[in-house]
Amino acid sequence: MIITVNKAILHIIAPGIETSMYSQECIDIGEASVLSYIINHIEKVFEDPSIRTGEFSDNSGFKYHITEYKSGQSDFVELSKAIAERLQEGISQSETALPSDIIVADCIIHERPVLAVLKCDNKTGFTHRVVQGEGTVKNEIINHYAILPPATQKLSECAFIFLDDMTVRFKGKLVTLDGERLNLISDVLLECDFDISVKESFTRVEKTAKAISEEYGADTVAADAKLKQFIREAPVEDEALSVTEIADAVFETAPAAKAEFTKKLKEAEVPELIEKTEYVAKRASKNIKIVTDTGIEISFPAEYYKDEENVSIINNDDGTISIRINNVGEILNKS
Repeated sequence: MIITVNKAILHIIAPGIETSMYSQECIDIGEASVLSYIINHIEKVFEDPSIRTGEFSDNSGFKYHITEYKSGQSDFVELSKAIAERLQEGISQSETALPSDIIVADCIIHERPVLAVLKCDNKTGFTHRVVQGEGTVKNEIINHYAILPPATQKLSECAFIFLDDMTVRFKGKLVTLDGERLNLISDVLLECDFDISVKESFTRVEKTAKAISEEYGADTVAADAKLKQFIREAPVEDEALSVTEIADAVFETAPAAKAEFTKKLKEAEVPELIEKTEYVAKRASKNIKIVTDTGIEISFPAEYYKDEENVSIINNDDGTISIRINNVGEILNKS
């Protein structure tokens, strides 16, 4: 991922407005370690499978601030302060929100202009302090009450606003504000309408396929194998997976189950097209895991299911099931 940070600023917010501190100048991104810290955090969350996409609501006040910034009617510092103030108002109404450092960055991501908002919750930690006396040196351990998350940690709350088309990507957590459960990023800051994330979409597809298979007396393992096979065999040029085509692949011989599957996904607000991300590809490459009622667990690649050269599933006359693993050259103990 190629990221260029044009400018960035940091504001400190806390539940009490008197303890919030708004910067009047940008961060020196010429400092390599500081620039690296910001870029690392952006890289960690920008393509996170749990990130959501959305658009501003018609009456979004935040959209108004962005429009002013794009037209040159307000500058970067003014915009960043407005962002910090909106978040401060939100956490001041919550009993659980933590003091945070808010990093706002004007940057280029994948050759598109983006405004990044990174909410870095403060942690309490320990550090050392060197005390010099008369001819002596004493090293002490002290509490530090405003430690930023390390660059290796994935932030749980952030927003990315694409300035070219005004679409947004965000991650947020539900907090209780004046007795109401709201998402601090989407509801309080952005005021946007959004789709569920790729991770949520695919999880709902997997769970629904299993539930419908069970309901209609079908083979749940076969449904999982067909789903994974469909994703693996999807053309490389396809950027998204069609829910309709998934239904056709998983329940090709069961029209009633296919119709119910499609209906349930629509009720679960799964979009018709699911972005084919690295997360989805990894899920499709995961092994199928079978657990028997006798406590035996077997894990094997999805493409081996129903392939008798590798795995045989045998329905016995007495109603029991036998599983035979074929063409094994060696057995390794991995306990």
